[in-house]
Amino acid sequence: AKGINTLRLDYGYSPAEIAELTKAGVSIQLNASTCNEALLEALAKEKVDFAHLEALHNFYPKVGTGLESAYLMKQNALLHSYGVATAGFVPSYNRPRSPLFKGLPTLEIHRFLPVDLGKRHLQQLGIDNIFIGDSLPTAEELQQLASSEDYLVLKGKAFSHEVKDLHCTEHVLTVRSEENSFRIRTEEGRALYKDKNISPEGCENLSVGTVVINNDLAGRYKGEIEIIKQPLKGDKSLNIIGNLLPRELLLLENLAPGTKIKLLWVSQ
Repeated sequence: AKGINTLRLDYGYSPAEIAELTKAGVSIQLNASTCNEALLEALAKEKVDFAHLEALHNFYPKVGTGLESAYLMKQNALLHSYGVATAGFVPSYNRPRSPLFKGLPTLEIHRFLPVDLGKRHLQQLGIDNIFIGDSLPTAEELQQLASSEDYLVLKGKAFSHEVKDLHCTEHVLTVRSEENSFRIRTEEGRALYKDKNISPEGCENLSVGTVVINNDLAGRYKGEIEIIKQPLKGDKSLNIIGNLLPRELLLLENLAPGTKIKLLWVSQ
């Protein structure tokens, strides 16, 4: 093992052999997509050095073969329970890899999505390290992968008055602890806008991904910023301040209580 830092092992090595390699200082990379609790228990019994163990999910070149989000989350939870960090792939379409040219994502839902969105989604699902599967990404894609925030960015289009009057993109917001199937509620808005007049504009039917703020008619709820998760009837106490881009909606599915989020208004 001299001169070797990391080995990716898929098949053919016993738990005892893997444990010996870690004790020799070699980092072992398991297949996160197929790893199971029986293997991890066996490694623990062999006194594997978990500090030298990590797990990398597969990438999937053929359309329709990538993992589902729920399965990836289950695998991540299992590996994290043993202290094993996980990694996964997002695709690039600058010069996608032959012979299929359909990108190399870990999750099927990321196929044909931008690097930036796939990265944010994998982070949200508990992936520790993220790689671009295809080998020739653009400089912009590399920069997107390298950027690091301690909050989840949600991209959308703002109504014209929002940027001028409310400045919602300047604030990091926290998803409230009470889970709600109809809307995502955030904590900071009531304090931020308690002394601001938010004249009622009302709204017609609300669609998934619409970002709203409670106006003066909402009483003590005034200023609370919410993101709609299910279609709802109009409400005179709510003003629309923007709409998430359609492709961003996948980030709403697992937006857990306590998550820090920040709105980013873009042109497209």
